[in-house]
Amino acid sequence: MCKKSDIGEKPLLPWLLGMAMATMFSLVYLITPVYLLTAGPCLLLRCPSTTASFYYALPMLISILIPPRCSPFVLRLLRPMLSYFDFEAIYMGDDMVRKEWESG
Repeated sequence: MCKKSDIGEKPLLPWLLGMAMATMFSLVYLITPVYLLTAGPCLLLRCPSTTASFYYALPMLISILIPPRCSPFVLRLLRPMLSYFDFEAIYMGDDMVRKEWESG
C-alpha cells in the first residue's frame, strides 16, 4: 500500500527544485512532438522565409547529426526530481523473489 507523505517531512528546497524539474520535463514532453511535426514541413516549404525556417529547424538538425552519448552525471543532477515524486528503489535479489513466490 502506498503511504501518504507529507511535504513537511522533507527539506523544502530540494522538493521545490524537483517540482521545477518535473515541470520542465512535462513542458518538453508536450512541446517536442509539435515542434518535430512542424520543423520538417517548415524547412521544406521555406515558410515564413528560408533563413527563419532554417533557424527554426536547426535544433532538430543538430540532434540528428550528433550521436547520442551516455551521460551518467545527469542522473546525479536529477536527484531532486526523485525526491519530489517520493521515489524509493526496492531491490530484490533472486533469493527474495523465490521466498516470496514460495510463501504465496
